Amino acid sequence: MFNSIRWRIAIPYILLILAVMLALGLILANFLRQNYLSQLEHELSSNAYLLAEALEAPLSQPPAAQAPAQCPHRSVGPTYISPISSLVLLAYASDFHTV
Repeated sequence: MFNSIRWRIAIPYILLILAVMLALGLILANFLRQNYLSQLEHELSSNAYLLAEALEAPLSQPPAAQAPAQCPHRSVGPTYISPISSLVLLAYASDFHTV
């Protein structure tokens, strides 16, 4: 069956078609990946720009000092959460600017 002239002609063409389809699939997958990453990077940078623009005014003003009687829940100091190990660190109010 595979010794006939039809199969001797068809098998190389079938292999060629499969190789071309594989190459086009890889090229298309790489193109879609690059397109998605570019779009995601653009979206993240525009969101970061909007966030920076929105926070520019509140962060440029010095923080208002509050008396401990006005906010008793901050009697120990601010709470910091480390993103690396998720440890909760407490700082006393006097060490707030050095932390």
